Amino acid sequence: MTPPQPTADEIVQRGQMLYEEHIRPTVHSEDTGKFVEIDVKTGAYDLDESDITAVTRARLNHPRATFVIRRVGSAAAYRLGAHRPTLAS
Repeated sequence: MTPPQPTADEIVQRGQMLYEEHIRPTVHSEDTGKFVEIDVKTGAYDLDESDITAVTRARLNHPRATFVIRRVGSAAAYRLGAHRPTLAS
């Protein structure tokens, strides 16, 4: 019998926990803006300036893993929707 698969929310929560507790303390200011791709089962991660490169490399190395991707220095990898430009005073 196979164990139940984690929900999307559980995967995101695990990725967030791994980032905050194990990865964030190891990244440097020069990594800001890079993508970090996290294997939520093992905690292994990879950094790259390209999200596609990070995910492709991770999938080649760990084809059956479940990953979360985010951007260093940001709450998420991407922003959805429009934003209003600020007006200069």
